[in-house]
Amino acid sequence: MNGTTLFIDLAHPTVINTWVDYSFNLVGSSFKKATSDNSSVSTGAVATDLELQGVLANLKALEILADYRDGSDDTGLDNVRLGVVENNPVFPNPRRMC
Repeated sequence: MNGTTLFIDLAHPTVINTWVDYSFNLVGSSFKKATSDNSSVSTGAVATDLELQGVLANLKALEILADYRDGSDDTGLDNVRLGVVENNPVFPNPRRMC
């Protein structure tokens, strides 16, 4: 999946100056494919589990864009976690595969 960009377009906060929780499942259907010339514009196609596995196997960057307003503002990001979900059929727990 060389050169493939996948992204998730989460809803922007509707109330200013509040913290918002976001979460998603690490499965292909959570992601959209980006156009080749803009990493945040969707081709409309949803990624497959196989495509997501290929992107993660060749991961060059993980970007979290958290500024949803134009103009002057303060933006914060807190408590980012990546974790393993037990019994995930797409990405089995590697500790159990040994």
